[in-house]
Amino acid sequence: DSYNWMSYMSIIAIFAFVAFFEIGPGPIPWFIVAELFSQGPRPSAFAVAGFSNWTANFIVG
Repeated sequence: DSYNWMSYMSIIAIFAFVAFFEIGPGPIPWFIVAELFSQGPRPSAFAVAGFSNWTANFIVG
């Protein structure tokens, strides 16, 4: 009962994480891959970029 505010705090933390992720360097792997690779290797490059992005995200927090 004394931690009712914690549910609101977790929602605020999720929104803050998403907001700061979007204004920071987080989405760069998704955009830079489309610019660097031609149509042939692009799906594999997206897979590697996505894997590294999510792995770094998991390690950080």
